[in-house]
Amino acid sequence: QGISYDMSLYLIEKYCQKNMTILDIGCGKGAFTHRVKTQFPGSKILAVDVSPTAIKKAKEKYGGKGITFEVLDIQKEYHYVIIQFLNFDY
Repeated sequence: QGISYDMSLYLIEKYCQKNMTILDIGCGKGAFTHRVKTQFPGSKILAVDVSPTAIKKAKEKYGGKGITFEVLDIQKEYHYVIIQFLNFDY
């Protein structure tokens, strides 16, 4: 996981803006989401996962750090994301 995380962060840094709006679909317990926020502190992040347990753990560990964690089944509730965050950069 660490290598793919590192590669993803490298690609985000190389090709994206510093202060961007990010949608993390399938964020799990929030570890990668937190790494993204740490590397891009000015970014706004909505992190979603279908698992209430994973989101609860993500909020407990990383809540209040500029990341919005929400339980969401993106296949069924994509309209929510469109309405709440109309312009994602990544």
